[in-house]
Amino acid sequence: MSNLLRLRTAYALQELPLPECFAKLEGSFSSESFGLRDLESEGLNVLRRLGEVDLFAWHIEQATVPRSPEVACSLVSAYLAAYFGSCKALFDAVALFLNSVHQLNLPLKRQDLRLGEFWTILRSQSLEAHDRYVQFKSLCLEVVRWRDAAVHRAAPLAILHLSTENRDQWRPERGTIKVVDDPDWRGGELGSATAWMDPLDKHRSWKPAFLNLCELVCDDWIRTR
Repeated sequence: MSNLLRLRTAYALQELPLPECFAKLEGSFSSESFGLRDLESEGLNVLRRLGEVDLFAWHIEQATVPRSPEVACSLVSAYLAAYFGSCKALFDAVALFLNSVHQLNLPLKRQDLRLGEFWTILRSQSLEAHDRYVQFKSLCLEVVRWRDAAVHRAAPLAILHLSTENRDQWRPERGTIKVVDDPDWRGGELGSATAWMDPLDKHRSWKPAFLNLCELVCDDWIRTR
């Protein structure tokens, strides 16, 4: 095991397993062939960003144990805002990677998977690459919706939910932290009709697609390295 990739990312943390596609790729590197070019590569940038996604998800998981509910709820809210930002950063890293591999020559602010211009130019350069990656555009737009709300408007609202008995006897350890299932919750009315979700629901929903996306990146990285 070379550890050439994981030690340069958040996967250096023992609690975070390196995704299989990158573990296989790591096995193809050797210390003799791994150099500055690889450290600066857009492929490694994608792995770093995926590592940050998993790192913040891990922090959210740790924080949801409500030993101190006030602190736990605040931490979950803060980590979620960072999590959504890291998800958008992952998509941006993939855009940078594709711009480099296919020589799209787009300016930095136009290297963005949510922009139609990006897909038009990628299609003109490589129809094959366009058709493999375009399936992730809708997920990118969903991530941006949550990121924009969490970063630019209001952090996710996390509240400790307790049964009546546990609330009356104040047993926070028996409660569950929930988050409003609406990125634009601010300005609305919270009540019996409010939808709530587990703080990691989005991660559980999005992570399989993130891994599929990164499998494509790994294939292209080793092919073009």
